[in-house]
Amino acid sequence: MSIYEIVYLFIAGLALIVSMIAFVGSRLSAHKANGTLRQANELIKGQVEIQKGQVEIEIRNMISSARNSHINVSVQLDEKPESEVLRRAAKAALEDVLNAYEEACGKYLDTKVDKERFKKNYEREIRNLVEHEATRQHYIMPQSSFQATVRVYQGNSIYY
Repeated sequence: MSIYEIVYLFIAGLALIVSMIAFVGSRLSAHKANGTLRQANELIKGQVEIQKGQVEIEIRNMISSARNSHINVSVQLDEKPESEVLRRAAKAALEDVLNAYEEACGKYLDTKVDKERFKKNYEREIRNLVEHEATRQHYIMPQSSFQATVRVYQGNSIYY
């Protein structure tokens, strides 16, 4: 074997060793990157859950506030049933309650809230709202302004 062939084999062997080192290094880097990606995904999941929780709190506050306003105006109307101003205020307060549930159902349909918790917290309330004699006329389709609430009630979610 000539010296050129020995040098050539040496260089080829050295290139093979460098290639193997680079391969192992890239695999280690890829493994580390995957671990970092998993951590980032877990953080994102946590942030999404926190965000859903915040939306759920906002929904509950919005509904509670609207209900309290409606109750207060209704009590005043019971005391002064002849008051046209209180009658209009009660109607507007009821509309606020219906809008609050519409917003909640929209967020549910957009998966901005935890679906299981939403079902647990609002299924009965939504059913009562849509079926109650005093509010039923607001949910007649197709002209209803409360499409999301009707969809949730009809089973596009909760009732299936």
